Amino acid sequence: AVKPFWHDAAVQRITAAYSRIERPHAIDTDLHDFMMNECNFSMEHADGSFMDHLTFCQDYCQVHFKLHSPRVLLIHSILGVGTNYFPMEAAKIPQLAALLTPHEMKHTEAFPSILRLILSWKLLDELAGKMESLDKLKSIKFHRVIDNQDLELDVEEFWVQMNYQMIHLLDFAPTADWESGVPVVFQCCLGVHDFLTKAGQLRATVAIQPVLMAGFMPTLKRRIGVRVLAKYSAQIGHSLDYELRWDDSSRL
Repeated sequence: AVKPFWHDAAVQRITAAYSRIERPHAIDTDLHDFMMNECNFSMEHADGSFMDHLTFCQDYCQVHFKLHSPRVLLIHSILGVGTNYFPMEAAKIPQLAALLTPHEMKHTEAFPSILRLILSWKLLDELAGKMESLDKLKSIKFHRVIDNQDLELDVEEFWVQMNYQMIHLLDFAPTADWESGVPVVFQCCLGVHDFLTKAGQLRATVAIQPVLMAGFMPTLKRRIGVRVLAKYSAQIGHSLDYELRWDDSSRL
């Protein structure tokens, strides 16, 4: 594997900046025990353990999306990841719900589904085409990944969920050479950032410079990624269908 080289000056600068960030709260005991004893988060993430990924998302949320619970991002994959790995069985959903607030549970069960809709690009493309009418959006209906159950988020919940997704996707940013190849998930990261910025709904503190994706490779990777995602959902009987509901006065 290719390993990035860090100049000493860069290490010192980043370390100093990190030292000024407020320390995250510890995971509450009951939720931690449930994750360790009732779930399996042992799978590997691209750049470390899966728990490294989960704690990054939680810590970033706590500092940069303060009005909403960081626990959602700590357990965002508990009901399924994109490759059909399920850290928790569906039968344990009532146990999980008992440990969370209704707000946290709603966003936790929605997270894997909204992520797949983002990765499929259908949702982002449709919303981008209706940018001038987003004030008429009332809700979105979709299907829970783990059991295909119907779920719905109202428009305020949807914007909060999209900001949770934004934070999560940041952890897939390449260390360097963003313009070369642009991995599929990072393309989605850039797409979500662009959409939320244009919609005036980027509520989390995120600063990304525009990236020019050159050549055919990013497009090819995106097409392959969409096909692979559809295959994974089909394998578990999960529908990628969704419905955007609009204000009755809208003709969309």
